[in-house]
Amino acid sequence: MKASLRIAGGIVAAGLALSLAACSTAATPSTSGSAAPAAAPVIGISLKTITNDPFQAAWVAAAQAKIEALGGKAEVLTAGSQTAVANQVSQINDLVAKQVSGLIVNPIDGAAVVPAL
Repeated sequence: MKASLRIAGGIVAAGLALSLAACSTAATPSTSGSAAPAAAPVIGISLKTITNDPFQAAWVAAAQAKIEALGGKAEVLTAGSQTAVANQVSQINDLVAKQVSGLIVNPIDGAAVVPAL
């Protein structure tokens, strides 16, 4: 069990590292001599629930830690239950409207969330 959590955490961490690296922008020289600091990338995480689910809680904690270690911010949204598909779709739509830098989605119903993506 611990080995599978470590493997899953490693996969999530590698994926996050790649997505955050892709989201970063190179600083361009400014003609005025002052460059505005780039905003930290925000990665939205959408899943069913982390309550009473140690696996979900573990990978979300690993993802949050990696995002923050790379200078980003994680916004975790849980649908609340295993059947709250409409809630998850609404939350994904909200994250897209906020123009987050990236999304990690663990869908309750893969077909139902496709239109939101």
